[in-house]
Amino acid sequence: MAALRTVNNRAALREHTHLSPLRPNVTRWSSTFEMVARYVRFRDDIKHVESVFDLIPKAAMHRRIEALLKDLRVFQSVTLKLQLEDVTLANVRALFVSITERFPTTKAKLSASATIVHFPTFEAAAVKVINGDGTARNATRREA
Repeated sequence: MAALRTVNNRAALREHTHLSPLRPNVTRWSSTFEMVARYVRFRDDIKHVESVFDLIPKAAMHRRIEALLKDLRVFQSVTLKLQLEDVTLANVRALFVSITERFPTTKAKLSASATIVHFPTFEAAAVKVINGDGTARNATRREA
């Protein structure tokens, strides 16, 4: 994709599509997703630019990239859901559980017992309260 950013190659690509390559933004995960998605969208148009034809991934690699994009779409949708105004801790936990079930390698970072969770007891209690499972808490509150 970097070779397509040169002036001559970009001009040759514009003859076949209005799309142009994106630059990566190291501070945004979404730029990786957008770059892969854009590559898949205009791979056939890239083939018409002779100077980069040899740099285009072969069919087998392209199929792997498409499979990667399918997985990246799942992560992108979760990322967007996490940015919603009305997302609760229970929603976050449910999203993370679904991700760890589909992608087991993420369990070390996203599980409720991950090292990044500073107060797992508080998080578990908050999720119970949000889900309406605060019956034990309400009973102890009535006794006091």
